[in-house]
Amino acid sequence: MQKLRSFLIAGLVLIFIPSCAGLRQGGKEQNYSSDMAKLQRQLTVNPNDPAALRDLGVVYFQTNRYEPAKSYLSRSYSQVKDDPRTIFYYGMTLEYLEDIQGALSVYINYSEVPAISQYRKLIEGRYRSLTHEFIRRQFKQLVADEQKLGTEKIAPKAVAVFPLTYQGTDPRYEALGKGLSEMILIDLGQVKSLQLVERIRIEALLEEIQFGQSASVDRSSAPRMGKLLSAGRIVSGSFNVNNFNLRMDVAAWDIVAKKFPGFQSGSDELDKLFRIQKELVFGIIRELGITLTVEEREKIQLVPTRNTFAFLTYCLALKSEDARDFRAAKVLYNEAASLDPGFNLAKSKAEAMEALSIAGGPKENALLAAEELELGPKKAKKKTNLVLDRLRHLGQGIGGTFNSGEDNRKTVEEAGRNGAGVGRLPEPPPPPGR
Repeated sequence: MQKLRSFLIAGLVLIFIPSCAGLRQGGKEQNYSSDMAKLQRQLTVNPNDPAALRDLGVVYFQTNRYEPAKSYLSRSYSQVKDDPRTIFYYGMTLEYLEDIQGALSVYINYSEVPAISQYRKLIEGRYRSLTHEFIRRQFKQLVADEQKLGTEKIAPKAVAVFPLTYQGTDPRYEALGKGLSEMILIDLGQVKSLQLVERIRIEALLEEIQFGQSASVDRSSAPRMGKLLSAGRIVSGSFNVNNFNLRMDVAAWDIVAKKFPGFQSGSDELDKLFRIQKELVFGIIRELGITLTVEEREKIQLVPTRNTFAFLTYCLALKSEDARDFRAAKVLYNEAASLDPGFNLAKSKAEAMEALSIAGGPKENALLAAEELELGPKKAKKKTNLVLDRLRHLGQGIGGTFNSGEDNRKTVEEAGRNGAGVGRLPEPPPPPGR
């Protein structure tokens, strides 16, 4: 009933106050005087009218008055938390106030927005984009203060799985390492006694320390990675494809106990890659001294796709995603799903990339997408250059690239909803003295 009520409110406001619908950020306040007068009269009658509070907040946002926009939108949001337009503009206002974590706490509710709402992709795109930016900033600070970090906050049961290093020369198989490491991560994630470091965190760390693609995490670098990720276990290794035969070498190192066993190896025909991968996962679990339940074992044995070409395409999509080419990633994930209609992981990834391609990256991307949504493609196209010119002079830090990756487990979202804060499963330790 609450969702239906907020949905009807959103529709009625667009009907009775059409002049508020168009995105005109950067406009002068007198251009909105009529709208503001109507809304103020509504609030005089009912000071807690969520629709009037929201639309007045949107007007202030569009005139670059972010503090009053935040006040009105916050009051509206406190009453109706699932109204799509409120979520979007409240989150955008917080972004312009440089409150990234606050914006994330609002955008995280995108999954509560009805799928029929055109705002859902905008909100999801901003959430995924800012998640990456939030984590990137964490690691930037951590690496800067690395010398001050101790090992006391390393979680013994937290596992970080790094991309496998390609030892061959055929570029067709280079991206396979990303896919194989993600499959290991997903399978280890079925073990309830383990905590998994999300793939997005690992990619952010490798980017921050400028770890070359040809470099690999070895026994000498594993302790450093464990300290920065708060992970007591590091899984790393390499792979090669020769004459359509795959070989994988994987090791699981205990950073806390300082145990660095040798690599476990497996090889077979390329189209049996999941057999090799599963055997190595079970070997890692034995190395960790874990006894699996029947349910855990059955989940690990599940194969996402039996189509080798579909999986190779999926791996290429992961590479494009990590390079922040979300449009290419979306095309490749969809191609993987078309090669195997039962490849649900590829389908969910394609949906995430669609949201990022619409509203990821710089803030103006989302604003222009909202303009097209509210005005229609033709009118929005005419206004695009004017909006961009205005945005370039706002001085609000526009132009930074906010992007995000995602693994198939929604640990960041679940943590946020449970009150644990964004991205704390596990979260890197804060710099000493904070």
